[in-house]
Amino acid sequence: MNRQITTTTSKLKISEMDIVRAVAIMAVVLIHSTTEAAVYPWEGQVVPDEGSLSQIILFTLNRACQFAVPVFILISGLVLFYRYSGSWSVKTAVQFYKRRLWSVVVPYLIWSLFYYIYNPWISGQPVELDAREFLGDIQWADTGYHLYFMIIILQFYVIFPVLMFLAKYKWFRVLMVPLGILIQLGFYSYNHWVEAIDHYPSLAPTYFSFFLTGGFIGLYYDFFRQKMKSVVSWALLVMLVSGGTYVEMFLLNRYDNRMFENTWYVIAMLFYATTVSVVLLGAGKWLLDKLPGAAKWLLPLGSYSFGIYLMHPLILTAFKLKIPAPGGMAAYNVYVLLSFLSALLGSLLAAVLYRKAARALKPGKSKPASPGNVPMNG
Repeated sequence: MNRQITTTTSKLKISEMDIVRAVAIMAVVLIHSTTEAAVYPWEGQVVPDEGSLSQIILFTLNRACQFAVPVFILISGLVLFYRYSGSWSVKTAVQFYKRRLWSVVVPYLIWSLFYYIYNPWISGQPVELDAREFLGDIQWADTGYHLYFMIIILQFYVIFPVLMFLAKYKWFRVLMVPLGILIQLGFYSYNHWVEAIDHYPSLAPTYFSFFLTGGFIGLYYDFFRQKMKSVVSWALLVMLVSGGTYVEMFLLNRYDNRMFENTWYVIAMLFYATTVSVVLLGAGKWLLDKLPGAAKWLLPLGSYSFGIYLMHPLILTAFKLKIPAPGGMAAYNVYVLLSFLSALLGSLLAAVLYRKAARALKPGKSKPASPGNVPMNG
């Protein structure tokens, strides 16, 4: 299979990455589409009957898709270390920050302002523009429930040059995975057992294992690709065990009143999200090599995953507020499916149209996007 060469780094493009991003962004939209169905019922809200088959299925899907954000962080680390290994310099660092300013910071500010105005407006509440309140909200992505991911990834971008410098040393490369696990679990342990840390879910150390594990794979991706079949086989086994354990603990807790210490959820997710990433890389490569016709249906979702991520709450919120949920179980299941498809495909269409319009208005010949130029790509 022919591989595209990235002109900026003369490295092979990791084509299977778009398949990984496609699955991860579908998981993100599915989580948000099944939120009401997954929570406990409350007065005035139409949700499936507690303990019904529909609720159990939707709750299971919601929990099983929680790998989405860790996977995006892992592949961000993978692409960054893969792309810049062997070519890092002061000049590259300057270009790196300049690119992130326009591809991450500016979109974050624009979409934060958009949701600051849109959310109260679509809910029928008065729109009040308060600069001080808005500046306070953007510190921790409080204008949109999905924007916290950008706060996390921005922190990794800030420290990436330091990590890239350390990657020159063999000791760091050898210790990347255990060091990431140590930092992430140590940070969790302090927050859980010693003292609660403000904004813990939005801080980079909460996801450090995923980023450094992705970075390790990225540094040795050519070797990883050669050994992918055997690595994926082991990863698939761990994924099924850890993912099954993660979801089963939630099911037992909800429907059988069994209690599990929160640390078990954290450890299960650590293994689950990491191995999901590896399995999806292998599945993506297999699809591209063996079933390119099927892969072409997923590739646009991966290519436009950043746009889908930014825009899908716009459509999903409007859908849920303007179209009341039906009371019948079968109708409710269709309602959830339609909300998912509307948000996913509607935001995909909007992202495609936006990119075409931006390229049409941009003077000169636009270059194809290379991996790593937007947050969902690293």
